[in-house]
Amino acid sequence: MENAPLPELEIVEALVGGGISEFAPLHGDGSVRRYYRVRTSNGTFILLEGPDREENGAWLRVNEHLSRGGVRVPKVEAADEERGLILLEDLGDVTLFSRVKEELGLDEAVECYRNVLRVLCRMQVGCAEGFTLKTGFGSAPYNRGVMMEQEALYFLKELIDGYLGLEEPHGVRYELETLACEASEAPAGYLLHRDFQSRNLMCHRDEWIVIDFQGAIPGPLAYDAAALLLDPYVELPLEVSGGLFDEYCRLLSSEWGVDPDPVRDSWGAIGAFRLMQALGAYAKLGGRFKKPGFIEHIPAGLRHLAHQLARTDGDYPILSALIERSLLCPVVWNP
Repeated sequence: MENAPLPELEIVEALVGGGISEFAPLHGDGSVRRYYRVRTSNGTFILLEGPDREENGAWLRVNEHLSRGGVRVPKVEAADEERGLILLEDLGDVTLFSRVKEELGLDEAVECYRNVLRVLCRMQVGCAEGFTLKTGFGSAPYNRGVMMEQEALYFLKELIDGYLGLEEPHGVRYELETLACEASEAPAGYLLHRDFQSRNLMCHRDEWIVIDFQGAIPGPLAYDAAALLLDPYVELPLEVSGGLFDEYCRLLSSEWGVDPDPVRDSWGAIGAFRLMQALGAYAKLGGRFKKPGFIEHIPAGLRHLAHQLARTDGDYPILSALIERSLLCPVVWNP
């Protein structure tokens, strides 16, 4: 999609209902979707262009489901599903990532995270009813197969072998299977965003808006909390992320009637799988596809992964040693 032609302006004008004074591409995420800011006599909008009709349909379904459940998501102004175009309200450019990294002190950042945790709980628990695998774009609920195929083996292929050029140590897959067994003990059936991190949370008029949710699947609670609090893009201090995790568990119990003990028990293992997925993506997008904004976050991801592994119930010496070797690779520090 990067070299694909721009959407025909006549089609976009029909969507927005007026003449276009500006049509500017925006910096996108790691996907093949493209975004544009469209200025017209009727206001300013964001145009989402996606090549996959099924994914676009999932985006619209999850958007509607979350909105009905009280989670703030982008308002859909119009859609041309045949051409893969969705016209959205313009929410500006401020994300949780940009606020924390560019604008806020630590105390203010923590307050932002506290507010986002309330959004997270509402999304996970409050929107779980009526949400099924068919609502989103995922191929399976979050289970051991997903952990291994889409996260652990992805991590080995893209980061360890592909980017770092390290040999896969004998026995590491057995340890990963054991870790997946530990992680799979957590209760599932909640709404799992799958990428609930700082770049997918926008701030507009003092509201937190969730984006990039089309891959949502049924799953356990700890995963999205790990995506937020162990986010390598931000790398919160461990004492801060730990305190926020305690706050998250308190909210689950006091406001949603959810027993937080299974979330605490699964935190180490599920957080490790989330980080392996992120690290594989950084290596693929930044290393193989040469996209900016990914490779530099690999060291933080590896540090968090080592910390999460130490919090698990099992013993994973081969995987731990592999993480240590990865942190010593010169390419990690001088990409």
